[in-house]
Amino acid sequence: MAKEQLDRMEALLTQLVGTVGKLSAEFQEMKEDMQTFKEDQQAMKEDMQAFKVEIKNEIHDLKTDLHASIEKSEERHHEITQQFRFIRIDQDLLWEKTVRHERDLAQLKK
Repeated sequence: MAKEQLDRMEALLTQLVGTVGKLSAEFQEMKEDMQTFKEDQQAMKEDMQAFKVEIKNEIHDLKTDLHASIEKSEERHHEITQQFRFIRIDQDLLWEKTVRHERDLAQLKK
């Protein structure tokens, strides 16, 4: 009976060694997968950082363009307002001349 018990114990030990070896291989594979995951995550972080920098630069460029457009608009608004003032002055002058001529014509008709 001792022989049967030894054979059984040997079979159990063989099975245990095989299971431990399998677990060790799976653990090693999981470590490699985790390392790959960490590398991928680091690459994504770097990509995100580059994307953030690119977006910041684009926002800065857009703000610069917007400020330039606002300045141009204000300049054009000022020019148009100035032209309206000149037109108003010309209109007032023409109105005064028209009124004066109408008076002169009215006096000549009398």
